[in-house]
Amino acid sequence: MNNGMNPDGCKEYVIGSVRCQVSQDADQAAVLVAQRIAQIIREKSEAGEPAVLGLATGSTPVPVYQELIRMHREEGLSFQNVHSFNLDEYYGLKKDHPESYQSYMQAQLFSHVDIPQDQAHVPDGMIARENVEESCRKYEEAIEACGGLDFQLLGIGRTGHIGFNEPGSQANSRTRLITLDPVTRIDAARDFVGLENVPRAAITMGVGTILNAREIYLLAWGRGKASVIRKALEESPTEDLPASLLQGHQKIIFALNAMAASELTCVRSPWTNGQVTWSEAMIKRAVHGLSHKVGKPILKLVDRDYQLNGLEELLSLYGSAYELNILVFKRTQATITGWPGGKPAADDRSRPVPSDPTEKRIVILASEPGVECSPLGGTLNRLQKQGHQVSIVYLTSGGLTVSGDAVNRLQNLLAMIAESGGVLQSSENLSSGLLELVKKISDEATTEQAIRSLIRKHHSALAMSALNLSESTHHLSLPFYESGGYRNFAPSDQDREVFLTLLNKLQPHQIYVSGKMSDPSSLEGVCWQLFEDTMSDWGEWKNTNQIWLFREGGDRWESHEVDMAVPVSPDERALKEVAMAKYPVEIFLDKMDGALRVANDYDDLGLPEYEEIEAFQLHKPSITA
Repeated sequence: MNNGMNPDGCKEYVIGSVRCQVSQDADQAAVLVAQRIAQIIREKSEAGEPAVLGLATGSTPVPVYQELIRMHREEGLSFQNVHSFNLDEYYGLKKDHPESYQSYMQAQLFSHVDIPQDQAHVPDGMIARENVEESCRKYEEAIEACGGLDFQLLGIGRTGHIGFNEPGSQANSRTRLITLDPVTRIDAARDFVGLENVPRAAITMGVGTILNAREIYLLAWGRGKASVIRKALEESPTEDLPASLLQGHQKIIFALNAMAASELTCVRSPWTNGQVTWSEAMIKRAVHGLSHKVGKPILKLVDRDYQLNGLEELLSLYGSAYELNILVFKRTQATITGWPGGKPAADDRSRPVPSDPTEKRIVILASEPGVECSPLGGTLNRLQKQGHQVSIVYLTSGGLTVSGDAVNRLQNLLAMIAESGGVLQSSENLSSGLLELVKKISDEATTEQAIRSLIRKHHSALAMSALNLSESTHHLSLPFYESGGYRNFAPSDQDREVFLTLLNKLQPHQIYVSGKMSDPSSLEGVCWQLFEDTMSDWGEWKNTNQIWLFREGGDRWESHEVDMAVPVSPDERALKEVAMAKYPVEIFLDKMDGALRVANDYDDLGLPEYEEIEAFQLHKPSITA
């Protein structure tokens, strides 16, 4: 395993036979990939040959396509000699369906460049079942007729799928019809506004087809892809993880941003590659990692544990495991606090949050309703009980997560209310929230998206009421969400102004926010960027503000990354569950309990055992007055 820095400023590692280009962010990585694609197109054009490209869909390749469009417009990059073949297509979707990959490619690339339409190929998702096998064979033949794939662009799914080659796909498989894995369908549910709308099958190039490409680039952004990237690169190739089968390719590059590469051994444990600077954070990472690896609490680690695991240099700096263990144990112990808003009149030197002011203004920023309950429901309850002024700010309405079935159910209910002649509307049993929906939805101008937004707003009101925070919510419903769609979110100056105005009005002492570690094209990633873009325009309150980062869904901070650990009691856990139950089950579908896993990590380190621990990392922005 070798590593170095290439001239473009990204770090490069070689893991087995695979090159990994690790850029600081997705935009930098996308530029490097787009430049390679452009080089192939130009070289082939000069030779009078077609450039045959295998293209991918989803959110990951979007920045690559954006850079190619820029190069076409500003640098004269022509696609006249390009023949493209897309990896896959949902089976049963018409070409003009908004979620078909034909529509995706038109929106993200084809309609913006000069590629001849008859040279842009996407599998036919509407072919009759009895003709699928022949259609797939002809797709393979079309690739070969062009001379084979010069370049194949890939993303990677949580199951390790490439294209729609799900676990179990054989290394010699060809273009075919497959059944989608349940996890893949769950991940696509947002795009289709409900799991019930996601197709159950797709046509995909096979692993063998992909491996025949002369050059392959696999892209991944965000911490959510880190685990599967590590498995694909560091574990033995297996058909249970199709992306791992790329290891044997003669020219394969994984283009990653720093978050997607964060679990690779060469990144996670840099001391295995040579000397490192032993900062406080690096020491904590090394000792926590060692404790988890050897299965011993921190205080039971001995010199030999360090020596056998590449940490001799660190051990020599402190003389003995005993001294080092105590140092790291105390620092980790100091992250635990039952006072996330600061403990009044306490000594602040070893506490994550200052005691003053005693009553703080606290803002919770949620990308959409529902994401706040699991990672910080206990903290919210604790802050409210300890007398702080808590404001829950939902940046978007969350309407895109509401299924069509939910809309239909509400419309049917309203029809029944209307048929009752108004009797039910005066009933004390009809909740005020439903009355609000009745009044707003009775307006014929109300769109389906507005109905979806009202439904999710109603869910959030019930959830916050369970946490005694029903009077503390702000629904910004930022316009970029209402007018956009997943992969196409583009905040405007209006969004920034609405958001900034509210922050400057609330002037918080603490802000809890997520998204820094996410895929930048995801909703939480877009919301993080919006948040970060406004920092320079914050008022004087920014000088006394703390920013605490949380992880959405089932994601979690690793134990060494935690700066504040808030224990959750069994009663608080039960309260969180009540709040979460106010949302439809699909919001939390397939989400592991991150707070429980953090508690288990702390327990394994030899710290007190808690029901759950809600973990946060302190963000220190570089902003000026």
